[in-house]
Amino acid sequence: MLTNTKLTSVLLNINQRARQRPKSGSAPAAAVTVRFAEDRDNAEVSNLLWQAFSSKMTKFATTLEEFMQTVRKEDYRNERILVATKEDSGEILGTVGFSMGGSTYTTLSLWDLSKRRGIAKGVTAWFVGNLIFSGKAKSNELYVASIAVSPASRGLGVGSVLMGAMEEFAVAEGKTQLRLHVIDENPDARRLYERLGYSVVKTHTLPGPFTSILGFKKAHEMVKPLK
Repeated sequence: MLTNTKLTSVLLNINQRARQRPKSGSAPAAAVTVRFAEDRDNAEVSNLLWQAFSSKMTKFATTLEEFMQTVRKEDYRNERILVATKEDSGEILGTVGFSMGGSTYTTLSLWDLSKRRGIAKGVTAWFVGNLIFSGKAKSNELYVASIAVSPASRGLGVGSVLMGAMEEFAVAEGKTQLRLHVIDENPDARRLYERLGYSVVKTHTLPGPFTSILGFKKAHEMVKPLK
């Protein structure tokens, strides 16, 4: 199992290269740091996830406040969350949550959600939340569960840096592939993943009731083999 010490070493290498990268229209400014999330970051991580996925979460939460009450600070596993920040100000530009070794970055409890929101709403929130934010990783892979970049930082390469971190983690762990899902309503993300070496291995078509709940019809499963 990859220890936090080894993960921190991988991040150090990524951050050193980021500082050496010249500024350009397709790369983030040099002062970008990737690190593990901390408890103090949870509110901003929630805000980024809400901005990225709110249109898919109408059955899960209808406002940012409701979302933060549903996915609480204690529901995050910071050791499975990375954030990209501005080195000078600490502003969080993007975040990625991943699954590896049998654990993912959120722990939504059906029992707890049902107690707090009632059985019907709790079950719906648990189901939708797990579809959007969770994903089991196979033994040979790292699964990228979700990635979100602030609106002002999109198109600057922040997402590519975060995906690069995921790839290096997986290589250091001895994994042979990265896997993720991208919905048919997000062609820009699919193009990004294709540029990074991912290819579609399967397309999942949702039954009608799930389409009305989640707001999309198809999800493409993408894989990147690792050397």
